[in-house]
Amino acid sequence: MIVFITFTNEHVRHIFRVEEDAVNRLEELKEEYYETYAEQPCDSFNFFRGLHRAQAYAEKFTNEEK
Repeated sequence: MIVFITFTNEHVRHIFRVEEDAVNRLEELKEEYYETYAEQPCDSFNFFRGLHRAQAYAEKFTNEEK
């Protein structure tokens, strides 16, 4: 499973997709993401293998911003 999260410079925007088959389609999914979200240049984009890793990173990121 791959979890995709976007961050603005202030907060986690959202988890926009969880893909069970993403390991085999990662490059294709990256292209889809960049086409969809290219108009939001302040975002960074992160891939995580497993929801628990994504959640831990999101918690760390939001705690650092406080």
